[in-house]
Amino acid sequence: MKPAKYELAIKGHPHFEEHHEDGEAHICVATVDQCAVVFGIEANPDEQERFSEAIKISVEKLDEFFGGDFAELFKGLEVQIGSGLTESGGISNAEENRIIFDKDKMLMSVAEEEDHLVKLGYLNEGDRRRAVPVELHDQAVIVYELPHEIGHIIEGRVDRLLGLGKYERYRRADGLTDKSPTLYGEQPEHSREAFAEAFAYMVMGAHVEPELEAVVLQAIAELRASVHTGGA
Repeated sequence: MKPAKYELAIKGHPHFEEHHEDGEAHICVATVDQCAVVFGIEANPDEQERFSEAIKISVEKLDEFFGGDFAELFKGLEVQIGSGLTESGGISNAEENRIIFDKDKMLMSVAEEEDHLVKLGYLNEGDRRRAVPVELHDQAVIVYELPHEIGHIIEGRVDRLLGLGKYERYRRADGLTDKSPTLYGEQPEHSREAFAEAFAYMVMGAHVEPELEAVVLQAIAELRASVHTGGA
């Protein structure tokens, strides 16, 4: 086994700490005094490097979107990446403050994932490429899927804080699925996906219809308020 490698980014936001070994890596998004968001990656060294680059880009975009508050707002979030952890590409659990990604699916590039999901009928051509800057189309698709799953975390956390029942949660975009920026969120029963896709588009700086954008921004305002009052 190779010796552990530690790296600390000391300039700008966000701060990253990394620990790499042959088959496992950990990336921490740190606040001033603690590790706030943790990524655990089960992968070989080349895959670790690919994930590390894409995760940092994605977190930097999230942090910019949140005005430098990403680590503070999502303190305690754990993200796991590995083989056989989930049958889907990614799944989030707001109650446990956890996101799980399938390694092989997330290693696909943004362009490759779009092409794959278009063939399966989940996306229209351009649904991913339109959102993600062209210079990132060859990056591992976790660069986009991380904000998508963070969108689910936001909606789930805020709904839980409001005391909504299990079957009342993730309904903020009900009646707005026709405003989804992607085919994936357009079905009436996919309102939670419309919310998450809209949030991911917003993080990437892409256009979202004003009615859906307003719903996402309201949820973010509620999340901020709960964190500042110690409720989240």
